[in-house]
Amino acid sequence: MVGAQTIGNQSLSYLEFLFVGLIAVQSFRVFPYMTFTCSNDVKWGMYRLYVLAGTTPLEYLLARGLNAWLYMLMQWIILYIAAILTIGGSILFPGMVMAVLSIPGVLFWACLGAVIGTLIQDYGTRDLVGTAVILPVVFSSTALYSLDNAPAFLRVLSRLNPLTYQADSLRLAYIGDWNGALIHSGLLLIGVVALAIVAQYVLPHANLASMQRA
Repeated sequence: MVGAQTIGNQSLSYLEFLFVGLIAVQSFRVFPYMTFTCSNDVKWGMYRLYVLAGTTPLEYLLARGLNAWLYMLMQWIILYIAAILTIGGSILFPGMVMAVLSIPGVLFWACLGAVIGTLIQDYGTRDLVGTAVILPVVFSSTALYSLDNAPAFLRVLSRLNPLTYQADSLRLAYIGDWNGALIHSGLLLIGVVALAIVAQYVLPHANLASMQRA
């Protein structure tokens, strides 16, 4: 139903285009995972135990971020196998590169999820955030389709969407444009550093007494 897509000066089948985009979407799924996990850690005292054990906010973020990346990697393996069966063995090396290049995006969504999850005090708000964020972020990005011919406001929104930078970074690497891929990944890493700084402030000031009532 969807024809070939052009990335840079190279044409990709829609299956290749979609495969790379789905890796980015899987990375984004780290956000609701981290929001859920950090919210629970704060509400039910797990984060307090980490603090008492001498864990710094940065160490907590890195540990949770690594756990989130492994969580994403297990899902990615299933996607990878499906891509080999539908696209062919040519996806083998590019697919491995995608797993490495997904790390900046995973860290970005992990840090954002940690910051928001730390501030959330009840399940209703947590579920509302997940519902309100996931669909707009995915469908206003270039993860699933090109927005070259979309209305101007949607193209602007896409340029403000971190998931677009992640999907574009992976696709540029897929076609061998490493300079473009590194630029997009660098922008995500800037976001990671900014969010990590915010988390360094938010986590020590988290309300460690649960506001949730039965």
